[in-house]
Amino acid sequence: MAGCCSPTYIYSLCDPFPNRKRIRRVKCPVLLMHGTADTTVDCSHTHGLYRRCPAHLRHEPYILPGAGHDNLVEADPQAYFAALGRFIEETCGQHAQRDPGIAPVPPLANAIGI
Repeated sequence: MAGCCSPTYIYSLCDPFPNRKRIRRVKCPVLLMHGTADTTVDCSHTHGLYRRCPAHLRHEPYILPGAGHDNLVEADPQAYFAALGRFIEETCGQHAQRDPGIAPVPPLANAIGI
């Protein structure tokens, strides 16, 4: 089924989370995280958000093969916290360069024992 009667089109009319429209207005660094086995929100949604996110604020998405909608941490804790740590360190590093009054943040990996 295609066109104005397709499920995707109909759902988009009443989408309670219009992220595709809102992502262009984001004003902070963005890290998108998604599992390829997510049956709630297809992984293609993350790729679309990444493309629409302002280039200077987006970071490479963390896509975990085999993970579902709500088990990214459990699926691979080390990879999850490593990706999150890189995002935090890159983000804090960028802000520290712009504002020398910001104290450096210790690497996340050291703080959580990875």
